[in-house]
This record gives sequence, structure tokens and C-alpha cells, in this order.
Amino acid sequence: MGKLMGLISLAIIYSIIILSISIISTVSAVEIGISPAQVEFKADAGQEVCKKVSVYSGEEDNLIGSDKWSGEKTFVKDIRKYTLSSSEKGITFKYPKEVYARNRLEFNVCITGDKSGTYYGSLIYSTNRSAAVGTWIILKVNGDVAEDENDEGNKSNEESILNKITGRVTGMSTTQLAMIPMLTSTLILFIFLIYFLRLNKKIDNKTGKIKNKNPLKELKKEVNDKRRR
Repeated sequence: MGKLMGLISLAIIYSIIILSISIISTVSAVEIGISPAQVEFKADAGQEVCKKVSVYSGEEDNLIGSDKWSGEKTFVKDIRKYTLSSSEKGITFKYPKEVYARNRLEFNVCITGDKSGTYYGSLIYSTNRSAAVGTWIILKVNGDVAEDENDEGNKSNEESILNKITGRVTGMSTTQLAMIPMLTSTLILFIFLIYFLRLNKKIDNKTGKIKNKNPLKELKKEVNDKRRR
């Protein structure tokens, strides 16, 4: 019984430690976002076009901007396919390379394409805490390239690049992700408690059986058995 209580105490201490770490992670998690999730530009060759993009942060922080472009002929939402620079694609892409965000900040992004075609890129803003968000960029120059059906199917998808970069679950904010260890530790604690309760019940049943045995009756039974022999 003493060992059982010791195991229960260890399980509770372990869960408290995990919960404390999870709470600290949740409080310190950086919640950042970007809107819209996808920006489409249409222009003639050599024409500069601009659109509004906004970023927001749950606390004051510097966000560093970068862009990557895909060599694919169709639009794919896999950040691993985006390995080229804008200059390699013959694109001039202007945007703030560093912004100081507190709540919401809106700014212009401007783009120019030298050659006709459809180009797919990503604009990413990250913090020094490894949190990042991004928006997909679609540039159509001259409009002489037939629209890919895949483009239309993806326009309504508000998927954040953050999930693709980090491999995290789609649609979760950094705060929600910080809650995962807390939920996991709670589940582990629940399983441990169920196990310990069942084990304790078995021990109580065995103890009850031992207590129910009458030593005097057992002695009489043994004497009677010897007489019969």
C-alpha cells in the first residue's frame, strides 16, 4: 500500500511540473498573424502594382520579412517547394524588410514582373522567437497565361504558411499549440489515476479475503481432516 501511495505521489508531482511548464509556455507564446492569407497581382510586363498587407502581434516585437518563390508551374501550398529568390524569377518585390508590430500594422507591398507568365511566391514575417506567419503571393503578368484550375480551388483556402514551415497542425495559433503539452499531461494523469484506482481495488479485495478467513475454523477443519484419516 505504501508503494502505491508513493507512485501516486510521483504521478501527481510529474503532472504538476508538466502543467506548470505548459502554463508558462502559453503565457509567453508569441501570437502573430498576417492578412490576407493570399494576395493576387495582375499587371503588364514592367508595370508595378501594389496591394495592402497587414500584420499583427500580441506584443511589441520586430518582425523580419523575407520572400521565396516556387519553380513549379502550378500553385502548390508546400513551403518546401519555395526555394528561389525574386531576382531568379525576374521579379522586383518591394516590402518592408523589418517592421515593428504592436497590435495591427498595415503597409504596401509592390511587385513588378519583367516577363509574361504566372508566378507563385510567399511573403514571410518571422520573429527572433522562431514564430512565423506568411501569405501566398500569385503574380500574373500580361494575363496571357490560362488560369490553372488549381488556382481557383485554392483561392478560398486561408491556410497560414506558419503551419507549413514548422510542420504544425493547420489552423492552430501559437497559443493553442502551447496548450498541447497541458492536455497531454492531463490525459496521462487521468490514465495513471484510473490504473492506480484499479490496482488499489485489487489490493483491497485481497486484503478483505484474508481478513474474512477465521483462524479457529481453519484449525478445526484441519483437526477433523486428520481424524478422518
